[in-house]
Amino acid sequence: MTNKLLILSTLLVPFASAHEFWLEPSKHTAAVDERIDLQWMVGENFQGEAKPRDLSRMVRFEAFSGASREAILGIEKKTPAGILRPITAGDLMLVYESNPTRIILEAPKFDAYLAEEGLESIRAERAAKGEADKAGSESYSRCCKSFVRVGNGPAVTFDKPVGMPLELVPLSDPFAPKKGDKLRVRLLLRGRPLANAQLSYFSREAGGKRQTLPTDAAGEASIELKEAGRWLISAVHMERADPAKKLDADWQSWWASMTLEVVAP
Repeated sequence: MTNKLLILSTLLVPFASAHEFWLEPSKHTAAVDERIDLQWMVGENFQGEAKPRDLSRMVRFEAFSGASREAILGIEKKTPAGILRPITAGDLMLVYESNPTRIILEAPKFDAYLAEEGLESIRAERAAKGEADKAGSESYSRCCKSFVRVGNGPAVTFDKPVGMPLELVPLSDPFAPKKGDKLRVRLLLRGRPLANAQLSYFSREAGGKRQTLPTDAAGEASIELKEAGRWLISAVHMERADPAKKLDADWQSWWASMTLEVVAP
């Protein structure tokens, strides 16, 4: 009994503004053969801490450039999680996908998290089924991207989906947008546009305050890049967990994120 109580206490984690997870390269613009460190970051309001590389969490950790696709290497249990040294000019799309992790949140914290992430359909379903006062058990996965321009090579990779369960795809060049530009993005769920989903976006230079907007019928939204510097865009999708997957959770969620850098005019 004691061991079971101990395990449960570690799963009942406190809710803290729905922690984001993102990829953070040491630079978004690099020269050929210049080293780029790539951190796995977790935190709030686009401020956080670097997490060490962990092979047990990885489904994929890759760099895409044109037709090439390479694993991102690093030292296990160390930061940075990845180290790159690109040998050709062009665009790099950096991708990380995690396997599922299970957590349990007490009912009020789970409800607050659902409200903050715009998951109103899940709140409504819990209420309709008399589950509003039940702790939320969830199995979540991360689906992350970041973008680096190497030299003066062409940008040919950024708008190509890579097949993650939940995926943010920029429809305009994310490598050197200028302050005041609009970035058009599409949110895909299992390869299909996801309408009426909440996108959250953060500018670090503006203090990391969360702003939100919904995707349209085509799963798209335009984000006005009002500040120069680094930006984070994220989205969450949740579904009732499929018992056949044996996730030991009531809900399954996917967290997509994307980071880029905006330059001054």
